[in-house]
Amino acid sequence: RQIYPWVTTSIENQPSIESCADMFPMTFEIKEFFRNTVFPGGHNIDHLWANPLHQNNLRNLPPIIIATAGFDPIRDQGNEYAKCLKKAGNEVKDYCFNDLPHSFLILGRVSKTAQNANNLIGNSTLDALQKYRDIDINQSSHRDNWTNDEVFSLLEEAIQVASNNNAGFIIVIDEMGKVLEHSLS
Repeated sequence: RQIYPWVTTSIENQPSIESCADMFPMTFEIKEFFRNTVFPGGHNIDHLWANPLHQNNLRNLPPIIIATAGFDPIRDQGNEYAKCLKKAGNEVKDYCFNDLPHSFLILGRVSKTAQNANNLIGNSTLDALQKYRDIDINQSSHRDNWTNDEVFSLLEEAIQVASNNNAGFIIVIDEMGKVLEHSLS
């Protein structure tokens, strides 16, 4: 699952980088801070693992949920990635929460719109996990009060499921850019 994914280091052909350059919390300066921190001195900035949007072959990837935010400088690349994955024949659920900023997962307790986004992502992730979990979907825990910690917990479970089922490469990064977990099968 990718929530506000950063899938290319390029800044070309992405109007949201300019139109959302001053949007809290992911201003252009903050985005550049992360870019320079992850790729010091530009090291590996053009590497394909840093630019999945530009991979030649995006076929046969595991199912994915992509969520982008309307007020996010990296919105366009996330939306484009969802389109490319669909065009390549992958199972993709994509959501663009037009009224929310980057990092909206942490705003669920202060914004009904963010809470609704958390609920949709939590329930969609739960649905995706059902085929791997020993839980009857009719008795699943769909609900309308997911916290950001619970959504992150489900994302961590998705990583474990992907790892156990040879489902591909997944990486989850927290709000501060810390890698929570990754797997490569």
